[in-house]
Amino acid sequence: MQFDQDTLQSLEKVKSSLSTDKSGSILIKNNQLVIPRSLQHKCIDLAHEGHLGIMKTKQLIRQKIWFPGVDAMVEDKIKNCISCQSCTQTNTQEPLKMSPCPDSPWLEVSVDFYGPTPKGDYLLVIVDDFSRFPIVEFTSSTSAKSTIPILDKVFSEYGIPATLRSDNGPPFNSHEFSAFAKNSGFTHRKITPL
Repeated sequence: MQFDQDTLQSLEKVKSSLSTDKSGSILIKNNQLVIPRSLQHKCIDLAHEGHLGIMKTKQLIRQKIWFPGVDAMVEDKIKNCISCQSCTQTNTQEPLKMSPCPDSPWLEVSVDFYGPTPKGDYLLVIVDDFSRFPIVEFTSSTSAKSTIPILDKVFSEYGIPATLRSDNGPPFNSHEFSAFAKNSGFTHRKITPL
């Protein structure tokens, strides 16, 4: 079997896992035939005849053959296959939509936790969505039981917002927090964090 200079340099990197068959004419790497450059495209074409997709084609090839750059060559072949591209569903995500800016301060606030800090505490960060004014309070826990009194204290000082925005973290999706929102009179809007 004849190998070009580039392939020989790549084989040098994996020489500890190379061997030959009994006749010494076939190069083997971990029970896979090592394919010379002149046959590599033909092997990829044969493995791709069923249009199995990138992962399954790679699995099929790895069962029997190996050569340097085989994965990249399979990916390139399939990405440029017109039949595969016409049958592949594209996952186009909906663009992110910006939330409209509130009309006045403290109408809408966003709340989240940061931490734990090196001391083991957490920071409850409350941001006014209009002015971006932050309020930061230390807490020893992220539970609803410790979050609600802090929010109650902040709301008594700055007023109750119309909307409180948070992620779906445990303190914010508890029954206690839902009851707190209802009793306080604000709308709790759960958002997906970025």
